[in-house]
Amino acid sequence: IVWFYGCVSEIYAVEACLVSVLCYLLLISFRRPELLPLTSIVFGLAGGIRLTTEAFLFPVYLFVIFRASKRTILLSILCIVISNLLWFVPIVVLTGGITTYTRAVLSQGLRESSVTAGFKLRPFLEITAALLQIITVPLLLLLLIRIKSIRIKLQEIFLLFAILPALLFFVFIHFPKHGYLLAIIPTFIALTISLLRRQQYSPVLLSTVLLLAIIL
Repeated sequence: IVWFYGCVSEIYAVEACLVSVLCYLLLISFRRPELLPLTSIVFGLAGGIRLTTEAFLFPVYLFVIFRASKRTILLSILCIVISNLLWFVPIVVLTGGITTYTRAVLSQGLRESSVTAGFKLRPFLEITAALLQIITVPLLLLLLIRIKSIRIKLQEIFLLFAILPALLFFVFIHFPKHGYLLAIIPTFIALTISLLRRQQYSPVLLSTVLLLAIIL
């Protein structure tokens, strides 16, 4: 998916980059809340490049921001409002006013989602198959081997918050093409790695899995 969308003139690969950067900054801010105002500025500006990036990651932004002090929360809210206005005001002016802009956004969103709205088996299977290809079947088997010993920690909860909004949107509302999955691919890989790195495996098993992953 990354290869294909890196070779065509569509914006989805940009979203993968934005998601990677924002999730990294949010995770750092999760550990060091004093960095939240800076992260909020970048978060708001990302919405001007790809609106869905900001929308899909907003729940995880709330998950991070509510762990900070009241002063940091207020400053972060101010920063994200200002950084959103930096792109929102010019785009509203250029499109002929707030009414025209809102109508354009709603009309495109409603038109596109009307085609794929509601749970449909085929898109669900396509999404599942794509995610399996991303982490590879051997890595999935590694996870299943240790499924009983896996304990979800705060970092994994953070990553799930970053994945679920977009994933639910694709399954139930709109999934026209695989490029949309680039909004969750970086976080999905990070979640897989986070779960795997805390497990103990024999060198022989790891070598076998690595070989199978390369072959596939």
